[in-house]
Amino acid sequence: MKKRTIQIVPMSLNIKMPLHIGVSLFLLLGLVINLNAQKVKWVTTTEQAQWVEQNPLQLHKIASENLDSALIIDTKATEQQITGWGGCFNELGWKAILALDEKDRNEVINALFNQKDGSRFNICRTPMAASDFAIDAYSYDDVPGDYDLKGFSIERDNKYLIPYIKAALNVNPKLKIWASPWSPPAWMKTNNKYDSGSLRMEPAILNTYAHYQAKYVLEYKKAGIDIYQIHPQNEPIYETKYPSCKWDNPETMNNYIKNYLGPTFKKEKIPAQIWLGTITNKDSSWFKHILDDKETMQYISGLGLQYNSRFILSFLRRNTSLPMMETETKCYNGKNTWKEADDTYGLMKQYLTGGCQAYMYWNMVLDETGLSSWAWSQNSSITIDTKAKKVIYNPQFYVMKHFSRFVSPGAYLLKNDKKDSNALSFKNPDGSIVVVVENKKQEKPFSIVIGNKTMTATLTAGSYNTFIISK
Repeated sequence: MKKRTIQIVPMSLNIKMPLHIGVSLFLLLGLVINLNAQKVKWVTTTEQAQWVEQNPLQLHKIASENLDSALIIDTKATEQQITGWGGCFNELGWKAILALDEKDRNEVINALFNQKDGSRFNICRTPMAASDFAIDAYSYDDVPGDYDLKGFSIERDNKYLIPYIKAALNVNPKLKIWASPWSPPAWMKTNNKYDSGSLRMEPAILNTYAHYQAKYVLEYKKAGIDIYQIHPQNEPIYETKYPSCKWDNPETMNNYIKNYLGPTFKKEKIPAQIWLGTITNKDSSWFKHILDDKETMQYISGLGLQYNSRFILSFLRRNTSLPMMETETKCYNGKNTWKEADDTYGLMKQYLTGGCQAYMYWNMVLDETGLSSWAWSQNSSITIDTKAKKVIYNPQFYVMKHFSRFVSPGAYLLKNDKKDSNALSFKNPDGSIVVVVENKKQEKPFSIVIGNKTMTATLTAGSYNTFIISK
Protein backbone atom coordinates (compact mmCIF):
# COMPACT_ATOMS: atom_id res chain seq x y z
CA MET A 1 0.00 0.00 0.00
CA LYS A 2 1.32 3.42 -0.95
CA LYS A 3 2.16 5.67 2.03
CA ARG A 4 0.30 9.00 2.16
CA THR A 5 2.18 12.23 2.77
CA ILE A 6 1.20 15.67 4.08
CA GLN A 7 2.80 19.02 3.55
CA ILE A 8 4.14 21.12 6.45
CA VAL A 9 5.00 24.66 5.48
CA PRO A 10 6.95 26.37 8.25
CA MET A 11 7.74 29.90 7.07
CA SER A 12 8.66 29.62 3.37
CA LEU A 13 9.79 25.99 3.33
CA ASN A 14 7.89 23.27 1.50
CA ILE A 15 8.72 19.87 3.01
CA LYS A 16 7.12 16.53 2.19
CA MET A 17 7.16 13.70 4.74
CA PRO A 18 5.15 10.56 5.62
CA LEU A 19 1.81 11.18 7.38
CA HIS A 20 2.77 9.44 10.66
CA ILE A 21 5.93 11.56 10.96
CA GLY A 22 4.00 14.73 10.20
CA VAL A 23 1.39 14.02 12.87
CA SER A 24 4.13 13.28 15.42
CA LEU A 25 5.83 16.55 14.58
CA PHE A 26 2.59 18.48 15.02
CA LEU A 27 2.09 16.85 18.44
CA LEU A 28 5.66 17.69 19.42
CA LEU A 29 5.23 21.30 18.34
CA GLY A 30 2.01 21.49 20.37
CA LEU A 31 3.84 20.10 23.41
CA VAL A 32 6.57 22.72 23.08
CA ILE A 33 3.97 25.47 22.81
CA ASN A 34 2.19 24.18 25.93
CA LEU A 35 5.45 23.96 27.86
CA ASN A 36 6.26 27.56 26.99
CA ALA A 37 2.75 28.82 27.77
CA GLN A 38 2.31 30.49 31.18
CA LYS A 39 -0.97 29.25 32.56
CA VAL A 40 -2.84 31.05 35.32
CA LYS A 41 -4.93 28.95 37.70
CA TRP A 42 -8.09 30.72 38.90
CA VAL A 43 -10.26 29.79 41.89
CA THR A 44 -13.45 31.66 42.84
CA THR A 45 -15.91 31.70 45.71
CA THR A 46 -19.33 33.36 45.87
CA GLU A 47 -22.22 32.88 48.24
CA GLN A 48 -23.88 30.71 45.59
CA ALA A 49 -20.83 28.65 44.56
CA GLN A 50 -17.85 28.02 46.83
CA TRP A 51 -14.34 27.08 45.74
CA VAL A 52 -14.84 26.74 42.00
CA GLU A 53 -11.80 26.13 39.80
CA GLN A 54 -12.41 28.20 36.68
CA ASN A 55 -10.91 27.45 33.28
CA PRO A 56 -7.21 28.41 33.40
CA LEU A 57 -6.23 31.74 31.96
CA GLN A 58 -3.03 32.55 30.12
CA LEU A 59 -0.61 35.44 30.26
CA HIS A 60 0.03 36.95 26.86
CA LYS A 61 2.29 39.69 25.60
CA ILE A 62 0.96 43.17 26.04
CA ALA A 63 -0.49 44.50 22.79
CA SER A 64 -2.90 47.43 22.59
CA GLU A 65 -4.85 46.86 25.81
CA ASN A 66 -5.76 49.79 28.05
CA LEU A 67 -3.89 48.86 31.22
CA ASP A 68 -4.46 52.04 33.24
CA SER A 69 -6.52 50.14 35.82
CA ALA A 70 -4.41 46.97 35.80
CA LEU A 71 -2.64 45.63 38.87
CA ILE A 72 1.04 45.94 37.98
CA ILE A 73 3.16 43.38 39.82
CA ASP A 74 6.82 44.06 40.55
CA THR A 75 8.21 40.75 41.82
CA LYS A 76 11.22 42.54 43.33
CA ALA A 77 9.16 45.01 45.38
CA THR A 78 8.81 42.82 48.46
CA GLU A 79 7.36 43.64 51.86
CA GLN A 80 7.44 41.32 54.91
CA GLN A 81 7.85 37.55 54.68
CA ILE A 82 4.75 35.50 55.41
CA THR A 83 5.09 32.84 58.12
CA GLY A 84 1.62 31.36 57.85
CA TRP A 85 -2.05 30.95 58.65
CA GLY A 86 -4.10 29.25 61.34
CA GLY A 87 -6.67 29.36 64.11
CA CYS A 88 -7.13 28.33 67.73
CA PHE A 89 -7.67 24.92 69.32
CA ASN A 90 -10.39 24.96 71.97
CA GLU A 91 -12.13 22.30 74.03
CA LEU A 92 -15.57 22.99 72.58
CA GLY A 93 -14.17 22.55 69.07
CA TRP A 94 -12.92 19.04 69.76
CA LYS A 95 -16.12 18.18 71.61
CA ALA A 96 -18.07 19.10 68.46
CA ILE A 97 -15.70 17.07 66.25
CA LEU A 98 -16.18 14.02 68.48
CA ALA A 99 -19.87 14.02 67.55
CA LEU A 100 -18.89 12.85 64.05
CA ASP A 101 -17.87 9.38 62.92
CA GLU A 102 -14.18 8.78 62.22
CA LYS A 103 -14.45 9.41 58.48
CA ASP A 104 -16.08 12.82 58.95
CA ARG A 105 -13.69 13.75 61.76
CA ASN A 106 -10.81 13.10 59.40
CA GLU A 107 -12.50 15.20 56.73
CA VAL A 108 -12.68 18.19 59.08
CA ILE A 109 -9.05 17.89 60.20
CA ASN A 110 -7.87 17.47 56.60
CA ALA A 111 -9.94 20.46 55.47
CA LEU A 112 -7.96 22.60 57.89
CA PHE A 113 -4.48 21.07 57.90
CA ASN A 114 -3.89 18.97 54.80
CA GLN A 115 -0.93 20.49 52.96
CA LYS A 116 -2.07 19.42 49.51
CA ASP A 117 -5.82 19.91 49.29
CA GLY A 118 -6.82 21.56 52.56
CA SER A 119 -6.39 25.04 53.99
CA ARG A 120 -2.78 24.16 54.83
CA PHE A 121 -2.84 25.74 58.31
CA ASN A 122 0.70 25.77 59.68
CA ILE A 123 0.58 28.04 62.78
CA CYS A 124 -2.06 27.60 65.47
CA ARG A 125 -2.81 28.85 68.93
CA THR A 126 -3.82 26.87 71.97
CA PRO A 127 -5.04 28.23 75.31
CA MET A 128 -2.87 27.73 78.38
CA ALA A 129 -5.66 26.14 80.47
CA ALA A 130 -9.21 27.51 80.15
CA SER A 131 -10.32 29.99 77.51
CA ASP A 132 -13.89 31.24 77.08
CA PHE A 133 -14.43 28.25 74.77
CA ALA A 134 -13.32 25.68 77.31
CA ILE A 135 -15.99 23.43 78.77
CA ASP A 136 -15.51 25.13 82.13
CA ALA A 137 -12.90 27.13 84.04
CA TYR A 138 -9.71 25.44 85.20
CA SER A 139 -5.96 25.89 85.55
CA TYR A 140 -3.00 23.53 85.81
CA ASP A 141 -2.58 24.09 89.54
CA ASP A 142 -5.68 24.76 91.59
CA VAL A 143 -4.00 24.12 94.94
CA PRO A 144 -4.04 27.42 96.87
CA GLY A 145 -0.61 28.55 98.00
CA ASP A 146 1.26 25.93 95.93
CA TYR A 147 4.25 28.19 95.24
CA ASP A 148 6.43 25.20 94.39
CA LEU A 149 3.85 23.99 91.83
CA LYS A 150 3.88 20.46 93.23
CA GLY A 151 0.28 20.04 92.10
CA PHE A 152 0.90 21.23 88.54
CA SER A 153 -0.69 18.91 85.96
CA ILE A 154 -1.85 19.09 82.34
CA GLU A 155 -3.95 15.94 82.78
CA ARG A 156 -7.17 17.80 81.96
CA ASP A 157 -5.84 18.64 78.49
CA ASN A 158 -5.50 14.95 77.63
CA LYS A 159 -9.26 14.80 77.13
CA TYR A 160 -9.80 17.57 74.59
CA LEU A 161 -6.92 19.90 73.73
CA ILE A 162 -4.06 17.44 73.31
CA PRO A 163 -6.06 14.98 71.12
CA TYR A 164 -7.23 17.93 68.97
CA ILE A 165 -3.66 19.19 68.51
CA LYS A 166 -2.27 15.73 67.83
CA ALA A 167 -4.96 15.05 65.21
CA ALA A 168 -3.73 18.18 63.42
CA LEU A 169 -0.08 17.18 63.84
CA ASN A 170 -0.83 13.79 62.29
CA VAL A 171 -1.89 15.63 59.13
CA ASN A 172 0.77 18.36 59.28
CA PRO A 173 3.74 17.30 61.45
CA LYS A 174 5.37 20.71 60.84
CA LEU A 175 2.47 22.58 62.45
CA LYS A 176 3.75 25.25 64.88
CA ILE A 177 1.88 25.73 68.15
CA TRP A 178 1.89 28.81 70.36
CA ALA A 179 0.02 29.44 73.60
CA SER A 180 -1.41 32.15 75.83
CA PRO A 181 -3.33 32.03 79.13
CA TRP A 182 -6.72 33.62 79.72
CA SER A 183 -6.33 33.43 83.49
CA PRO A 184 -3.72 32.33 86.03
CA PRO A 185 -4.82 29.93 88.77
CA ALA A 186 -7.54 31.69 90.77
CA TRP A 187 -5.48 31.71 93.96
CA MET A 188 -2.86 33.88 92.25
CA LYS A 189 -5.43 36.62 91.54
CA THR A 190 -6.77 39.57 93.48
CA ASN A 191 -10.34 38.26 93.50
CA ASN A 192 -9.55 34.52 93.85
CA LYS A 193 -11.70 33.83 90.75
CA TYR A 194 -11.04 32.85 87.14
CA ASP A 195 -13.14 35.66 85.71
CA SER A 196 -12.17 39.31 86.11
CA GLY A 197 -9.61 40.33 88.71
CA SER A 198 -5.87 40.85 88.27
CA LEU A 199 -2.68 38.96 88.97
CA ARG A 200 -1.40 39.71 92.46
CA MET A 201 1.69 41.85 91.89
CA GLU A 202 3.66 40.23 94.67
CA PRO A 203 7.19 38.94 94.01
CA ALA A 204 6.36 35.41 95.19
CA ILE A 205 3.27 35.24 92.95
CA LEU A 206 5.06 36.71 89.94
CA ASN A 207 7.94 34.27 90.35
CA THR A 208 5.58 31.31 90.68
CA TYR A 209 3.56 32.36 87.66
CA ALA A 210 6.70 32.64 85.53
CA HIS A 211 7.63 29.08 86.53
CA TYR A 212 4.01 28.01 85.88
CA GLN A 213 4.28 29.22 82.26
CA ALA A 214 7.73 27.62 81.88
CA LYS A 215 6.48 24.34 83.29
CA TYR A 216 3.60 24.36 80.83
CA VAL A 217 6.06 24.39 77.90
CA LEU A 218 8.08 21.51 79.40
CA GLU A 219 5.04 19.37 80.23
CA TYR A 220 3.58 19.82 76.75
CA LYS A 221 6.93 18.81 75.30
CA LYS A 222 6.79 15.60 77.37
CA ALA A 223 3.32 15.03 75.87
CA GLY A 224 4.82 15.27 72.37
CA ILE A 225 3.82 18.85 71.53
CA ASP A 226 6.40 21.59 71.05
CA ILE A 227 5.23 25.06 72.08
CA TYR A 228 7.30 27.55 70.12
CA GLN A 229 5.85 30.81 71.48
CA ILE A 230 4.35 32.02 74.75
CA HIS A 231 2.26 35.20 74.91
CA PRO A 232 2.02 36.12 78.63
CA GLN A 233 -1.66 37.12 78.65
CA ASN A 234 -4.71 37.06 76.40
CA GLU A 235 -6.13 40.59 76.07
CA PRO A 236 -4.57 42.04 79.23
CA ILE A 237 -6.64 45.24 79.29
CA TYR A 238 -10.01 43.47 79.72
CA GLU A 239 -11.96 42.12 82.68
CA THR A 240 -14.70 39.72 81.58
CA LYS A 241 -17.26 37.26 82.95
CA TYR A 242 -15.27 34.38 81.46
CA PRO A 243 -11.63 33.47 82.36
CA SER A 244 -9.57 36.64 82.13
CA CYS A 245 -6.96 38.67 83.96
CA LYS A 246 -6.56 42.42 83.72
CA TRP A 247 -3.12 43.98 83.82
CA ASP A 248 -3.80 47.49 85.06
CA ASN A 249 -1.06 49.19 83.05
CA PRO A 250 1.94 48.37 80.84
CA GLU A 251 4.31 48.80 83.81
CA THR A 252 2.94 45.63 85.41
CA MET A 253 3.42 43.58 82.23
CA ASN A 254 6.85 45.10 81.67
CA ASN A 255 7.93 44.23 85.22
CA TYR A 256 6.70 40.65 84.84
CA ILE A 257 8.54 40.01 81.58
CA LYS A 258 11.74 41.84 82.54
CA ASN A 259 12.20 40.53 86.06
CA TYR A 260 10.41 37.18 86.15
CA LEU A 261 9.27 35.52 82.91
CA GLY A 262 12.28 36.43 80.76
CA PRO A 263 14.94 35.48 83.33
CA THR A 264 13.10 32.23 84.15
CA PHE A 265 12.92 31.17 80.51
CA LYS A 266 16.56 32.07 80.02
CA LYS A 267 17.84 30.34 83.17
CA GLU A 268 15.83 27.16 82.63
CA LYS A 269 16.51 27.17 78.86
CA ILE A 270 12.81 26.93 78.03
CA PRO A 271 12.51 26.08 74.30
CA ALA A 272 9.92 28.75 73.50
CA GLN A 273 10.02 32.39 72.50
CA ILE A 274 8.30 35.12 74.50
CA TRP A 275 6.07 37.43 72.46
CA LEU A 276 4.35 40.57 73.67
CA GLY A 277 0.76 39.50 73.26
CA THR A 278 -2.02 38.99 72.80
CA ILE A 279 -2.77 42.70 72.76
CA THR A 280 -6.18 44.22 72.00
CA ASN A 281 -5.47 47.89 72.36
CA LYS A 282 -5.91 51.08 70.35
CA ASP A 283 -3.47 52.96 72.60
CA SER A 284 0.09 52.98 71.31
CA SER A 285 1.46 54.12 74.68
CA TRP A 286 0.71 50.66 76.09
CA PHE A 287 3.23 49.21 73.63
CA LYS A 288 5.64 52.11 73.73
CA HIS A 289 6.34 51.75 77.44
CA ILE A 290 7.53 48.18 76.93
CA LEU A 291 9.22 48.71 73.57
CA ASP A 292 11.32 51.51 75.06
CA ASP A 293 12.72 49.29 77.82
CA LYS A 294 15.87 47.68 76.45
CA GLU A 295 16.14 45.25 79.36
CA THR A 296 12.68 43.87 78.66
CA MET A 297 13.16 43.80 74.92
CA GLN A 298 16.07 41.38 75.17
CA TYR A 299 13.47 38.73 76.05
CA ILE A 300 10.78 39.61 73.47
CA SER A 301 10.83 37.98 70.02
CA GLY A 302 7.69 39.46 68.46
CA LEU A 303 4.32 41.16 68.85
CA GLY A 304 0.95 39.41 68.98
CA LEU A 305 -2.01 41.60 67.96
CA GLN A 306 -5.72 40.95 68.34
CA TYR A 307 -8.15 42.55 65.90
CA ASN A 308 -8.54 45.93 67.66
CA SER A 309 -4.81 46.65 67.47
CA ARG A 310 -5.11 47.33 63.75
CA PHE A 311 -5.40 51.02 64.57
CA ILE A 312 -1.77 51.24 65.70
CA LEU A 313 -0.09 49.09 63.05
CA SER A 314 1.58 52.10 61.48
CA PHE A 315 2.96 53.16 64.86
CA LEU A 316 4.39 49.70 65.46
CA ARG A 317 6.01 49.54 62.03
CA ARG A 318 7.72 52.84 62.69
CA ASN A 319 8.89 51.95 66.19
CA THR A 320 10.03 48.34 66.06
CA SER A 321 11.58 45.85 63.68
CA LEU A 322 10.10 42.92 65.60
CA PRO A 323 7.92 40.48 63.63
CA MET A 324 4.18 40.92 64.12
CA MET A 325 1.37 38.40 63.87
CA GLU A 326 -2.39 38.85 63.96
CA THR A 327 -3.45 36.50 66.75
CA GLU A 328 -7.26 36.47 66.59
CA THR A 329 -9.66 37.75 63.98
CA LYS A 330 -12.96 39.35 64.91
CA CYS A 331 -15.29 36.90 66.67
CA TYR A 332 -18.73 38.23 65.61
CA ASN A 333 -21.91 36.67 67.00
CA GLY A 334 -22.20 33.14 65.67
CA LYS A 335 -24.30 33.94 62.59
CA ASN A 336 -21.44 33.19 60.15
CA THR A 337 -22.73 35.49 57.42
CA TRP A 338 -21.19 36.44 54.08
CA LYS A 339 -21.19 40.07 55.25
CA GLU A 340 -18.87 39.03 58.08
CA ALA A 341 -16.65 37.21 55.59
CA ASP A 342 -16.40 40.46 53.67
CA ASP A 343 -15.40 42.23 56.88
CA THR A 344 -12.81 39.53 57.57
CA TYR A 345 -11.25 40.02 54.14
CA GLY A 346 -10.89 43.71 54.97
CA LEU A 347 -9.23 42.86 58.29
CA MET A 348 -6.82 40.46 56.62
CA LYS A 349 -5.88 43.09 54.06
CA GLN A 350 -5.36 45.70 56.78
CA TYR A 351 -3.17 43.49 58.95
CA LEU A 352 -1.09 42.10 56.09
CA THR A 353 -0.46 45.47 54.49
CA GLY A 354 0.21 46.77 58.00
CA GLY A 355 3.17 44.43 58.39
CA CYS A 356 1.85 41.23 59.99
CA GLN A 357 3.50 37.98 58.94
CA ALA A 358 0.73 35.60 60.02
CA TYR A 359 -3.05 35.69 60.40
CA MET A 360 -5.15 33.64 62.84
CA TYR A 361 -8.80 32.80 63.02
CA TRP A 362 -10.36 32.35 66.46
CA ASN A 363 -12.43 29.17 66.71
CA MET A 364 -11.73 26.78 63.87
CA VAL A 365 -14.66 24.53 64.78
CA LEU A 366 -17.82 24.89 66.91
CA ASP A 367 -21.16 23.12 67.15
CA GLU A 368 -24.42 24.40 65.67
CA THR A 369 -25.06 26.77 68.58
CA GLY A 370 -21.70 28.54 68.45
CA LEU A 371 -22.15 29.03 72.19
CA SER A 372 -19.36 29.40 74.70
CA SER A 373 -19.69 27.89 78.16
CA TRP A 374 -20.49 31.40 79.31
CA ALA A 375 -23.52 31.61 76.99
CA TRP A 376 -22.46 33.83 74.13
CA SER A 377 -22.19 32.83 70.47
CA GLN A 378 -19.24 33.40 68.17
CA ASN A 379 -18.30 32.52 64.60
CA SER A 380 -16.18 29.59 63.51
CA SER A 381 -14.57 28.50 60.26
CA ILE A 382 -16.47 25.21 60.40
CA THR A 383 -19.78 24.43 62.08
CA ILE A 384 -20.67 20.88 63.06
CA ASP A 385 -24.36 20.17 63.41
CA THR A 386 -24.03 17.57 66.15
CA LYS A 387 -27.66 16.50 65.83
CA ALA A 388 -27.68 15.97 62.07
CA LYS A 389 -24.00 14.89 62.05
CA LYS A 390 -23.38 17.42 59.30
CA VAL A 391 -20.26 19.49 58.53
CA ILE A 392 -20.83 23.07 57.34
CA TYR A 393 -18.02 25.16 55.87
CA ASN A 394 -18.72 28.78 56.72
CA PRO A 395 -17.91 31.86 54.60
CA GLN A 396 -14.86 32.74 56.72
CA PHE A 397 -13.42 29.28 55.99
CA TYR A 398 -13.28 30.11 52.28
CA VAL A 399 -11.91 33.63 52.78
CA MET A 400 -8.92 32.23 54.67
CA LYS A 401 -8.48 29.33 52.25
CA HIS A 402 -8.17 31.75 49.33
CA PHE A 403 -4.93 32.86 51.02
CA SER A 404 -3.68 29.84 52.96
CA ARG A 405 -4.18 27.24 50.22
CA PHE A 406 -1.79 29.00 47.83
CA VAL A 407 0.40 31.46 49.80
CA SER A 408 3.14 29.31 51.33
CA PRO A 409 5.25 29.98 54.42
CA GLY A 410 8.30 31.90 53.27
CA ALA A 411 6.33 33.87 50.64
CA TYR A 412 6.75 37.63 50.45
CA LEU A 413 3.93 40.13 50.30
CA LEU A 414 4.44 42.37 47.26
CA LYS A 415 3.92 46.11 47.27
CA ASN A 416 0.63 47.20 45.77
CA ASP A 417 0.96 49.81 43.05
CA LYS A 418 -2.59 51.01 43.73
CA LYS A 419 -3.53 52.05 47.27
CA ASP A 420 -7.25 51.62 46.61
CA SER A 421 -6.91 48.14 45.14
CA ASN A 422 -8.72 45.30 46.85
CA ALA A 423 -6.00 42.89 45.74
CA LEU A 424 -3.03 41.42 47.59
CA SER A 425 -0.07 39.86 45.78
CA PHE A 426 2.54 37.40 47.03
CA LYS A 427 5.68 35.76 45.70
CA ASN A 428 6.10 32.17 46.85
CA PRO A 429 9.46 30.51 47.58
CA ASP A 430 9.10 28.51 44.34
CA GLY A 431 8.78 31.75 42.33
CA SER A 432 5.05 31.48 41.66
CA ILE A 433 2.91 34.58 42.07
CA VAL A 434 -0.40 34.54 43.97
CA VAL A 435 -2.95 37.33 43.65
CA VAL A 436 -6.01 37.38 45.93
CA VAL A 437 -8.77 39.88 45.15
CA GLU A 438 -12.27 40.51 46.42
CA ASN A 439 -14.89 42.03 44.13
CA LYS A 440 -17.68 43.46 46.25
CA LYS A 441 -20.35 45.01 44.03
CA GLN A 442 -20.85 44.61 40.30
CA GLU A 443 -19.20 42.37 37.73
CA LYS A 444 -16.03 43.94 36.36
CA PRO A 445 -12.83 43.16 34.45
CA PHE A 446 -9.61 42.66 36.41
CA SER A 447 -6.20 42.82 34.75
CA ILE A 448 -2.76 41.80 35.99
CA VAL A 449 0.52 42.91 34.43
CA ILE A 450 3.82 41.12 35.08
CA GLY A 451 6.75 42.37 33.04
CA ASN A 452 5.66 42.49 29.40
CA LYS A 453 2.73 40.11 29.88
CA THR A 454 -0.85 40.56 30.97
CA MET A 455 -4.11 38.73 31.58
CA THR A 456 -7.67 39.84 32.18
CA ALA A 457 -10.49 38.07 34.00
CA THR A 458 -14.10 39.05 34.58
CA LEU A 459 -14.81 39.04 38.32
CA THR A 460 -18.28 38.08 39.48
CA ALA A 461 -20.03 40.46 41.88
CA GLY A 462 -19.59 39.41 45.52
CA SER A 463 -16.66 37.10 44.79
CA TYR A 464 -13.32 36.12 46.24
CA ASN A 465 -10.72 35.20 43.65
CA THR A 466 -7.24 33.72 43.73
CA PHE A 467 -4.95 33.67 40.69
CA ILE A 468 -1.86 31.47 40.76
CA ILE A 469 0.79 32.28 38.16
CA SER A 470 3.36 29.51 37.98
CA LYS A 471 6.99 30.39 37.45
